[in-house]
Amino acid sequence: MVDVLVAALAILLWLVTLVNVIAQRRTRAVTRTWLVGIFSMLAVASSLSISVVTAGVAQVSGVLSLADAIERTGVIGAGFCAQSLLRRIREPDRGQLSWRSGRSRALTIALGVLWAAFVVGNVRGSEVFGSFARPEFWPTVYMAVFLGYMAYVLLDVMIGCWHYASSAGGALGVGLRFMAAGCASALMYVAFKVAALALVDLGPRMPAFLESTIGRTDVVLAGVLVAVGASLPAMVRRWQVASRWSRSYVAHDRLYPLWSALIAVMPGLALDPPGSRIRDRLRVRDSDMRLYRRVIEIRDGRLELRELFAPSVVAANRKLALDRGLHGRAAGAFVEAKVLEAALLAVTTGQAIDEPWVGAIPEGESTADEVEWLLEVAKQFSPSRRLWHNGASIRSGAGRIA
Repeated sequence: MVDVLVAALAILLWLVTLVNVIAQRRTRAVTRTWLVGIFSMLAVASSLSISVVTAGVAQVSGVLSLADAIERTGVIGAGFCAQSLLRRIREPDRGQLSWRSGRSRALTIALGVLWAAFVVGNVRGSEVFGSFARPEFWPTVYMAVFLGYMAYVLLDVMIGCWHYASSAGGALGVGLRFMAAGCASALMYVAFKVAALALVDLGPRMPAFLESTIGRTDVVLAGVLVAVGASLPAMVRRWQVASRWSRSYVAHDRLYPLWSALIAVMPGLALDPPGSRIRDRLRVRDSDMRLYRRVIEIRDGRLELRELFAPSVVAANRKLALDRGLHGRAAGAFVEAKVLEAALLAVTTGQAIDEPWVGAIPEGESTADEVEWLLEVAKQFSPSRRLWHNGASIRSGAGRIA
């Protein structure tokens, strides 16, 4: 079961790496480069910790614990990248990588001691490194330097993420808190492994199954929290883009009956002539621009019809709106819709209005408010069926208003 969780974590981390690689190629941002480093190394480490992969590396290389050494090197590298990313955010002008910096020296020492212990330990006959706490000297040094470095890095990153979360706010702030929680979970892993090392020295050894299960579960939890936290701002942005597209698409579709009725008598107003509603619904690209054009064309059509707005229609429908319990914006939209219906009917019958109603004023101070108003009008718009041809357009015999 734990192996399945590790495999799922590896897949998640590879997906997050791919997303960050694509974003880095598009933006060329240094911070994105560090994110690619973090998640690519964590993805490699997670992949190598899957039992079948570990066994395969041992069989090919002939070194039983080589996968573990590479895995821990990847985790150390990911920690260094996370630390460097926070330094870059905290001090943009001083966040450049330098081998004389404290974090670079700590990385060099940790990797040097880790691999020296691994090589010397293998030469002297120790075959198992890292998976479990062992009483041998070199495996203990190997684990101790790894745990010491990770405690140093994780504490630094956790404090940094939590510190910036309060000032970042929004999805980024929540994501940073997730990452801080991931670091805390990883610190629990470090504490657990230190306890296992201590128990080996004291005599009573921790059961192998318990050590493996708890240790790998902590690692999976930490990896998931960090991956989710780092991906959350991008996921929220994509959700916002998708939500905006959905709102524009739905509004564009709901305005179709009103728009097509107006354009049918004034086809020259439309950049694209109205087709069937099914065809209109299949156009899913540039929904914001198409909605904006639809609003403009409805307004242009209304201006063309203004000489046919009958005061008697306005008075009758204001009373009807009150009888139906409509008030405020809803009542105004109802009157507007019925005035447009009557004006379209007047076009088809050739009727003229001696003194047109001039009180109908388009509502909306912004495009969003304009769309909401027109949606209210479209909701109340239901012209006589004699105006329609195939349920979409006014009779072809209707002419354009001069």
